[in-house]
Amino acid sequence: MDNTCDRTLCCCLSNKIIIFKTINNQIQLSGSASGACLDSSTSVSLTQTMPIGFILLLEWYGQTIRVIMGQDNSYVAFVNTNIGYCSGTALRTSYNTGRMNTINLYLTISMLLILISIIES
Repeated sequence: MDNTCDRTLCCCLSNKIIIFKTINNQIQLSGSASGACLDSSTSVSLTQTMPIGFILLLEWYGQTIRVIMGQDNSYVAFVNTNIGYCSGTALRTSYNTGRMNTINLYLTISMLLILISIIES
């Protein structure tokens, strides 16, 4: 997580946040929080039905947090829909390598076919 969330006024997600798919077609967010949190617990664990697309809405501390996966899969935004300065972003540091390898293979083959068609023209 970055430091854009105002920890003096907000309870902010901090350090490393893990988002993963659970059984029963759910997604779970777990990690830690810091700043102006209501209780002394700094651990976070939120579970929600698996979203369709790149946006997930979670309820946390009475606020709606919109979790948005960047279309390039390199960042995740955590947007507080009511209080903008309580929002933050995170750089994605890991992903399902099997899926990415398949995508990379597809892109490589596509580029190769385009190159062959240009050479033959």
